[in-house]
Parts: sequence; C-alpha cells; structure tokens
Amino acid sequence: MKNRVFLRPHHLVCLMSFQGEGYDEVFVSKIKKIIESLESALDEKLIYVVNGCDDVCRYCPNRNGDSCKDEAQISNLDSSFSKILDVQQGDMYCHSEIRQMIRNKLSVGEFEEICRKCQWLQICRIALWN
Repeated sequence: MKNRVFLRPHHLVCLMSFQGEGYDEVFVSKIKKIIESLESALDEKLIYVVNGCDDVCRYCPNRNGDSCKDEAQISNLDSSFSKILDVQQGDMYCHSEIRQMIRNKLSVGEFEEICRKCQWLQICRIALWN
C-alpha cells in the first residue's frame, strides 16, 4: 500500500483539476508527484481528509507555519467544499471516489461561486467540465 495523502477539502477539487500551474517549479513538481501517486492507485483509499495544512500546503509559498497566509479565505473554501461533497475530517477516499463525488455533487455554478476569487478558476473549470 502506498502512503496516505492528507488533503483539506478544497484540495480534493484542486488536485482533480491541476494542470501544472503553480507558484514555483518546486511546488508544481511536488504536486505532480502527489497526483501521480494517487493516479497509480485509483482504487486504494489513500486520501485522508484533514482540516488545516495538508500535503499540498507543505510545498506552498503561502504557508505561514501551520496555516495559510490567507487562512480565512481558505477555510471558507474548505467549508464550502466540505458541505457540497459531504466530507469531514478523518474520512478516507480513493482517487476514483473523489472524481465521482465531484461529478455527482458539484455543479459548475457552485464551483464558480466558491472559487470566484481564485486565479486558477478558468483552468480548473475547463479541466473539470470539458
């Protein structure tokens, strides 16, 4: 079994639409490795939902200790996606389940409303719904 991947709720969506855009080469490289790990084990329950900093945050230049420099905004993203996808801290999923949850539970309108302030909005929208 591969190692668990700890993800906060909004990163469940971000990783499903990640296209290699990012803050720097190190961040992009590390995120691609996380995604490759999950995609190589689509049906293994490797994704562990957490509140707060996760495996993606570990490499983010916006990390400020154990939180994000924009923690209030990020917490709102987490809360919104947690409610729509019906996930909570401690839940475990496989990559294929997360994909299906996004397709079945998240509408384009909800996504655009939640992520309206994100610089990657259009990239993610295309990746998720085209």
